[in-house]
Amino acid sequence: YLYFNPSSIEVDNNYLMASSDGNIWVYDVSDPANMSQVYHLEINAYWSPEFLYPYIHITERIAPDDFRIHVLDITNPTNPVLTNDVLSFTGMVQCLTVEPGFLYVAHFDDPDNLISIYDISAGPTVPVFVTDLTLAGEPKKLELVHDAGGPDYWLAAMHDAFTIEIFNVTDKSSIPPVFLQDMGYAALFDMVAIDNHL
Repeated sequence: YLYFNPSSIEVDNNYLMASSDGNIWVYDVSDPANMSQVYHLEINAYWSPEFLYPYIHITERIAPDDFRIHVLDITNPTNPVLTNDVLSFTGMVQCLTVEPGFLYVAHFDDPDNLISIYDISAGPTVPVFVTDLTLAGEPKKLELVHDAGGPDYWLAAMHDAFTIEIFNVTDKSSIPPVFLQDMGYAALFDMVAIDNHL
């Protein structure tokens, strides 16, 4: 059992990453009946960290106009390597997500809400800017949806304006919006991608 109330949990490659109240924990869950804590980090994590083994991307709010993204490498889970200030933003970082080779960061760049895309194929600590997407609202959650029957990737953004917006991000040189749905008066709280379903 966990001895804290987690605000987020992600599992990948037999490891569980949990975050809550300025802390990140890593558990070995290769035997779910006997999961064990292998690492704990105190850090002012802002929103939910993103875990794609072996890397955890962490957003830290330094000041109202200073947001930093750090990368925790848990290849050796009992002695992880933290690389600070991989990216920095002057507007609020709202959320982020990762696919193999690419990082997506949703942030406010007055007057726009943007998703900045970075190529991390050379490693998550050396991101290379690719392009920006302008959003219809302030995103609260990003999810990647992969077409299991083909190469296509879609990026879904859930907005505070009760809308879900989807982009085809298969070809990073041309990213068309393919869907924008007003959910009416529904209170959008969360969304999860499983295979090619959202």
